[in-house]
Amino acid sequence: MKIESTINDLSKLPHLEKMVEEAKTVEEKIRVLETEKENLFEYIETESRRIFLLKQVEDLDKQLADSYESIAPILKEIDIIEKELKQINNTYSSSVSLKEFEKIRERIKAKRESEFFLKIGKQEYIIKEEYLLIFPRFFREYITGCVIILNNLFDKMDKDREKRIKLKKNEKK
Repeated sequence: MKIESTINDLSKLPHLEKMVEEAKTVEEKIRVLETEKENLFEYIETESRRIFLLKQVEDLDKQLADSYESIAPILKEIDIIEKELKQINNTYSSSVSLKEFEKIRERIKAKRESEFFLKIGKQEYIIKEEYLLIFPRFFREYITGCVIILNNLFDKMDKDREKRIKLKKNEKK
């Protein structure tokens, strides 16, 4: 009975239907506003990230320009030195000592990279240790030992040959 009386009282209100419709439209407006609010937050977040990234690029460009100014004299100096080295190499390219130094540098580099050489006469063969990893350890050690023995043997043969050549030159004089 109380419910009926309440309904009767509410039905007496002339603007009840109008108020219900307005409430529905207000709810829709609120939903639309909440959606727009979310979109606006997303836009603000994206735009602030974009502005931050643009500022970061600008700062890096400035750093690059500043560092180029400090590096430019060094780069010029490097160019001058490289030109001078090129002239020296062109002048002494036929020099035996320059070629020997290059060979020594290559050997040192190869030693650092765990490579070793087999020298037969004037020919040198580089053997990379990584190629030997497919063999069992005892066989790798055997191959390494053989290469060392062959190098020693060929070195002695080269020295003997050089001695014979010197002796022949001395005999001709």
